[in-house]
Amino acid sequence: MYDIDLLLLLVRMYFLNHLVSKAQFQDWFNSEVASSKVFDKLDGHLDVTRSRVIAHATEQIMQLETKVQTVEKLLDAAEITLKKLKATGAEGALDKLVEQVTNEKLAIYNADQTNKVDYANYFGGGYVVYSSQNQAVSRGAGDLFSYLFDPMATSKPPVTMLDSKMTPGSCWPMEGDKGWAVVELRESILLSSISIEHIPRGITPSSGSAPKHVRVWGLDGTTQAVGASPEGFPKTGAPICELEYSIEGTPIQEVPCQSAKGHKFVGLEILSNHGESYTCVYRFRVHGAPTS
Repeated sequence: MYDIDLLLLLVRMYFLNHLVSKAQFQDWFNSEVASSKVFDKLDGHLDVTRSRVIAHATEQIMQLETKVQTVEKLLDAAEITLKKLKATGAEGALDKLVEQVTNEKLAIYNADQTNKVDYANYFGGGYVVYSSQNQAVSRGAGDLFSYLFDPMATSKPPVTMLDSKMTPGSCWPMEGDKGWAVVELRESILLSSISIEHIPRGITPSSGSAPKHVRVWGLDGTTQAVGASPEGFPKTGAPICELEYSIEGTPIQEVPCQSAKGHKFVGLEILSNHGESYTCVYRFRVHGAPTS
């Protein structure tokens, strides 16, 4: 902790340097500062700071040395194991196993964190054709322009929930705790599951806007056949799965679906949220297998 007299002296030096002439400041400095023990105090504070830095650096070095020793032990153990494998002729099998595991991990990473193809992904061909917030969503250049070049707009289009961005605010917002959307999938599939993802609680001030009770419909027909009616959500098919999203659980929550036939369109129905006056759908995924 710095000496209060030293701090006050430094403050006086700052203001006097700006309020009086250079000659007056020099006279005051020679009489008040040079003759005092201010430089001794500064040296003392520097010594304390230097000691703290050295102690911290020493601690970090010791921790690093411990980690290095641990790694060295692991390497020694791995070398012994490798020699045993060479002696038994199993070295080639180990190489294949390492390659297989690596490829599997890369496949999981490339599969959008779920290890499953998302047939609703916007950049994979999915699209929102109708929604409760915009009963007839245009697939023309205007909507695409706003989606691509105005990402900070307060009201983002429903197609936002089919994108892979997971930053605060990158969601499809809707007033209240209810809403729906009709999603055209990349191709007709036999649905196996759907998943809802909300932004992690650690990077958002509130999780109340997360969907709670979600129902998914398998819709029949063409784009025109599943078109929204003035009364609301189109029910040309049948519900195939429901999900209760828990804000205490993991960000991505999945539920299996039971579908006896393929669907090119699905309906996402939000029935409630976790208490906010609005709802934000960050990500909606649809998984399954192509019917053709």
